[in-house]
Amino acid sequence: MFSDSDDQATASDELSDETVEKVEEVRDTVGKENKSIGRFVSETHDFYNETTGYGGMSSLDWKKQTKKANTIRSTLDEKMRNVNDKALTKDLERIRELAKAVVNTENKENVRMLHRMFHDLDIALNDYNAYDVIWNATNTLETTN
Repeated sequence: MFSDSDDQATASDELSDETVEKVEEVRDTVGKENKSIGRFVSETHDFYNETTGYGGMSSLDWKKQTKKANTIRSTLDEKMRNVNDKALTKDLERIRELAKAVVNTENKENVRMLHRMFHDLDIALNDYNAYDVIWNATNTLETTN
């Protein structure tokens, strides 16, 4: 199960061979079957890198965050019906809940968790290799470390 704790993160240089194989397996199966979701995940992860990285969490633009959260919700409403993987569906449902919470409350932890989920899904679904940590925030990329 996923966690929002920093303690649950696994540094990329500490990933076991088994975890690296799991990442590759998920990319080759779930990622290939869900290319449209993968593109959406990549674009949204870029947004969170730009708006929350390098100290951005301390000065969030709530108007931008709310707008993106609404976009996430409407996009998932449209795209989720084509997803057949149970773990990915659970993750997308959780993302939709978090996006709704961002719209309803200005809680930074919801934004942080959305970023972590999109980060891990970008690793799982796409060829995103510019990472130094897996947050263990998703069911799709449940690691063994």
